[in-house]
Amino acid sequence: MNTCDTGVNGMRKGACRAMWLIGGAILLAAQIASAVEFSTVASHTVWAAGYSEETGHQANYVKPKWSPDGRLISFEIVANKQRRLYVHNTAQGSSFEIDSQATSSAGGPILMGGASQPTRAVANFDLDWFAGQAGKLVFVGSGNKGHFGLYGMDVTTGSAGKVNLLLGGNPQDPYIAFPEYHPEHDFLVYCQGANLQEGEEPRLDIYINDSVDQGRAKSLKESLSNVPQLEPAFSAQGTNVVFTGIEKGNNDIYTVGVRISPISRNAVRIRQVKRLTNWPSPEGRAAWSPDGARIAFLSGKGQGKHEWGLWVMNANGTGKRKLVDRVRDDDYPEWHPDGNHIFFVKQKEEERNPIQYVDIRDNKVKTLATGTALHMQLDISEDGSKIAFCSRGRDDDSDLTWLKLYVADLSK
Repeated sequence: MNTCDTGVNGMRKGACRAMWLIGGAILLAAQIASAVEFSTVASHTVWAAGYSEETGHQANYVKPKWSPDGRLISFEIVANKQRRLYVHNTAQGSSFEIDSQATSSAGGPILMGGASQPTRAVANFDLDWFAGQAGKLVFVGSGNKGHFGLYGMDVTTGSAGKVNLLLGGNPQDPYIAFPEYHPEHDFLVYCQGANLQEGEEPRLDIYINDSVDQGRAKSLKESLSNVPQLEPAFSAQGTNVVFTGIEKGNNDIYTVGVRISPISRNAVRIRQVKRLTNWPSPEGRAAWSPDGARIAFLSGKGQGKHEWGLWVMNANGTGKRKLVDRVRDDDYPEWHPDGNHIFFVKQKEEERNPIQYVDIRDNKVKTLATGTALHMQLDISEDGSKIAFCSRGRDDDSDLTWLKLYVADLSK
């Protein structure tokens, strides 16, 4: 729905302001009250929380992630001190677990991180889908001994798909995190830490690597020998990586230019590293705009203790400005594909942590009417038509203990 405002003294503004609404239902629909700018809409739970038939325990449903085509959505079930990874097919209405007991492409069983026998993953973190091949994903998993590995899978065949260990999963390479595919090529950016001596602080460094030919990795370790790196992300054009660097205990935002030539043996070239923030406050959770011209990020600058503001800046670090105070820090800013709106969860418990969005052109903030409460972890499909989010229940629910996963249509 589009509405047009009138400006100061009744002067009509030149452009209409977009208002967002959510609607549609798949499994469970419920009419909810709308805000002034929204029609009456329906949101729906795809999976009820509480008791999980998949795990047999009380459970939280967390970390939704849309596939590039919007047909599949991954999520985790956290129950009985375990994290289990699932994929839901929205067209078929069915879910399956990514089971590390599946055989690898070489025909043998997958031994998750140091396990002596085939075993399910007991921890799954940091998943990404590959835009160049439907159903292809990468995720970080941990076995019974806690050695993290990077695993790949094609889920188009469902739970019968083969899981492949790509990197790590052993005592020599126990720390792997934050994998993300290049937007066009079958290359990954990720963080990996070497084996540490007892008492040493963990250190992760960014690597860019061919997901098939592991001998083509390039690292930022030499360029930033004193700065561990976290949270890397390719720009939409794949020519830059934004990341969080930690120097002398403080987090700042950096970028590095990259050039990837899949047909060349020297496939990855690392270019200039740039530091974009240098404030006493911590910064992190950087996210590219769809056109690669801007970066949204979280900062503690001007905030209270353990509070974060939402900021935006140009890709070269100029034009920094704060958009919103007090946002939740457990997720990245979520850009809408139109490049003008950023979705986030407001840290405001008296209002039950609502989902909001800000127009970066005028800093106007609106609340997304969902009829749900206590939100976290948003993900918008690449075409902008759907939103997934976690919530502890509907506004009128008496029990808000367990996180549920909601999916809804999103339209202007």
